Amino acid sequence: MRNLADHTGNPQDGDNPGLPNSRKISAPLTFQWVRDVEVVLDGSYLIEDLLPKSGPAVLYGDSGSGKTFLALELAAAVAMGGEWAGRHVEGGPVIYLCAEGQSGFRNRLVALVDADRISRDAPFALIPTAIDLQKTDGEGFESLLATTKEIAREVGSPALIVIDTLSKTFGAGSENSDDMVSYVANCERIAEIFDCLTLIVHHRPKNGENRGERGHSSLRAGVVASILVESKLGSTIRTATTTHKKEGPAAP
Repeated sequence: MRNLADHTGNPQDGDNPGLPNSRKISAPLTFQWVRDVEVVLDGSYLIEDLLPKSGPAVLYGDSGSGKTFLALELAAAVAMGGEWAGRHVEGGPVIYLCAEGQSGFRNRLVALVDADRISRDAPFALIPTAIDLQKTDGEGFESLLATTKEIAREVGSPALIVIDTLSKTFGAGSENSDDMVSYVANCERIAEIFDCLTLIVHHRPKNGENRGERGHSSLRAGVVASILVESKLGSTIRTATTTHKKEGPAAP
């Protein structure tokens, strides 16, 4: 076995003389030796067993299924902290990018205030505009990045950024092509920069049989969780089912 110290000149004192001393190495990327890696047992969920704490995730369903209602409900719960549906919530600032139906969304938000589900002074910021997040390093991405930084200066780094909807923030790209790769990558970059969850509200294929998200398979492959919202015909009941999780127990 080659001696790693030959490449650094800085062997580690103690039990592992062949390992270099990471404190004396100048490297452009952060790294850890296996001896320093520990198990992460908690703090991995924004909403217990439902939404992971960081990365891109997607909440999807048919038109009229209640996607935005649920997304807003979850966002309000994060902004307030405490519990949601009996699940522990890691509270924190929320940014909601509402790219369509802004008037109706404002009405829903005020209704939540009137119902004491969110307070007027909660760290919840609404961005009522459509932007293009599909282009790599495009104006839409840079605008969201700059706006989020400005909001963070006032209330702290966001715990959750909701993007509602994918179709209204996809620009001229095609959802069924590799254009989806750059879109998901931009959502992931935002999540990494602010160490938060980016929750993408999206649609389900119109045939109603496919339980997956509409569009290219790179969306499912690139997100940490997928939640399907469904409404039963002739019923006011709405259900939310986790159909994909990158970490934790397998989804049904």
